[in-house]
Amino acid sequence: MLAGHLDTMPPGNLGSWQTDPYELTGTDASPGGGLAGPGVADMKAGVAAALLAAGRLAADPGWPGGLDLLFVADEENCSDYGMKWLARQDVLQADAAVILEPAGGAPGQSWARLFVAQRGSCVVRLTARGAPGHSAEQLPPGERAGVAPARAMAALAEADLFAGVAHPIDGTRPTVNIGTMISGGITPFMHPETMTAIMEVRVIEGMTIEDVPNELRSALANAGLRDRAEITRADPPHDWIPPSSAAGGARLTESAAAAMRSVLGTEPPPGVLLGVTDSCWLSEAGIPTLPAFGCGSLAVAHRPDEPGR
Repeated sequence: MLAGHLDTMPPGNLGSWQTDPYELTGTDASPGGGLAGPGVADMKAGVAAALLAAGRLAADPGWPGGLDLLFVADEENCSDYGMKWLARQDVLQADAAVILEPAGGAPGQSWARLFVAQRGSCVVRLTARGAPGHSAEQLPPGERAGVAPARAMAALAEADLFAGVAHPIDGTRPTVNIGTMISGGITPFMHPETMTAIMEVRVIEGMTIEDVPNELRSALANAGLRDRAEITRADPPHDWIPPSSAAGGARLTESAAAAMRSVLGTEPPPGVLLGVTDSCWLSEAGIPTLPAFGCGSLAVAHRPDEPGR
């Protein structure tokens, strides 16, 4: 099975785009020229490659295998209405699957490694409470809900979170993204009762859905902020995407490595994909899956004028 997703991230601030995000545009942003638009790298290039590969196999009378193409939606929003749902309907059958997400490292680089595993994601909510009231009231900083999350996020940024946790394949570690979204308050002229910061942690195999909030709570307690900020899991589906690997897919990984040697002329080092793809849901359904084996790089995805070739 060759699989991919058709949805994209929203374009965001249109003023940040030099090209029209609603029209595929030729560009010289990448070496040798290329195209720009939402999802060009992540992952319409992979979808196009899958279609070309399928066409060539269909035209080969001597090819004895079978191939399914599976293109889904909602991957950029945790796949509740895409691969996650589909994989749980007990209708997918394949000896192995390949997600054609970009497998490059630096911008302009493709197939940096043979990604045999991927990280997952855990999203948590940091909620700070304070005394609501008129903003002219000179409340001590410790009683303001607007101050507590700033102190808590600073403490978490300075803490050595998940110390010693690393993936056995290549030493990849969890990443803690502090304050990806911040909200609260109802007017500039009133002390808010609560302020909320969303934090996202990229997790590796062996970590559980409870490990992340427990680690953050421990760090806040060590900073003396246990009573000022509360850590809870975000609402589904954003709360947890499991890490995964192509475990049990030796033929798959060996074939992928052989293809890379044949085309690139180099021995591909195994690696853990830093991002998240739909491979975890296929793996959950019992299908060994490579998380990323496509052209392009995630380093240029999710940004204005997203380039690809």
